[in-house]
Amino acid sequence: MKNQEKNTPLPLEEALKNVSPKEYDNFIEQIQLESIFLSKHTFDRALDSHLKDNAKLNISGKVAYYTNCEELQRTFGSIEYELKIVNGDYELLNASFEYTAEFTYNNQSFDENTFSIFLNNSLQAMLHPYIRAYISHLMSESDMGHFTLSMMKMFTQKEESNEPEKL
Repeated sequence: MKNQEKNTPLPLEEALKNVSPKEYDNFIEQIQLESIFLSKHTFDRALDSHLKDNAKLNISGKVAYYTNCEELQRTFGSIEYELKIVNGDYELLNASFEYTAEFTYNNQSFDENTFSIFLNNSLQAMLHPYIRAYISHLMSESDMGHFTLSMMKMFTQKEESNEPEKL
């Protein structure tokens, strides 16, 4: 199998212009999650560090991308994360990791617009429970104390209307 290219998803606004709600609903019915796995990991912990009360933890999702592998009839959606713990200017822990979800489709071919919407709307929520468990394990195994990442809160914004709401 040849090396596959990492593709950045289209901007959500652009992808939404090219996919109808019915097309997206059909996509959601056809896509199948095959697996979720840790695909990349780097870790650096200061040897003389212990978590202090004034230490600050920062986690961020850096990059979302997809790789479409037509040979295998699979698409992989990935998000890279960065976790840092600092105490003032002193870095106690620096980890970066990537989680990937593998998808197949029933009776449907890959469509960049539809998959871009899916990556923007669903992939992070899908991977979040795995990220929570991984960070908790990472913190515990590195003797940095117990830490549980909070749950992910998802919401949709109601479109503004010029008409008053009816009671």
